[in-house]
Amino acid sequence: MIKFSKETDYALQLLEQLSKSESVLSLAEFSANSNISLPILQKIARSLKKDRLIVAHRGKNGGYTIARPIEKISLKDVVSAMQMEYGVTECTKKVHGCKLESQCNAKRGFELLHSQVNAIMESTTLDIFFHTEQHV
Repeated sequence: MIKFSKETDYALQLLEQLSKSESVLSLAEFSANSNISLPILQKIARSLKKDRLIVAHRGKNGGYTIARPIEKISLKDVVSAMQMEYGVTECTKKVHGCKLESQCNAKRGFELLHSQVNAIMESTTLDIFFHTEQHV
């Protein structure tokens, strides 16, 4: 089953805060308010920056801003940035090594399920994800 990593969870929390922020957000400030360790947030920020989901601002008042409106960022964008591989089973991950793959009768079903999960994550933008009560 697909399971979001702790880092993905924290990345979503950071992105939500960045989407609400009217100015640059310091990771140290976010760390203090969220009780997420600063080194973990720095690692997360590097991944999000690399995938162009956030923008770094240097200097005395440096920090991060969100790169584009949350209506333009999908859940899949975040998961892809944070988790090198994910899937509903081992055989649907990008890198897999299931010993039973060649004789598995369920592989096609798992691939279908994986593609449906991917489609849901692609169509779920962060504005929907963060405000589910408005979309249920």
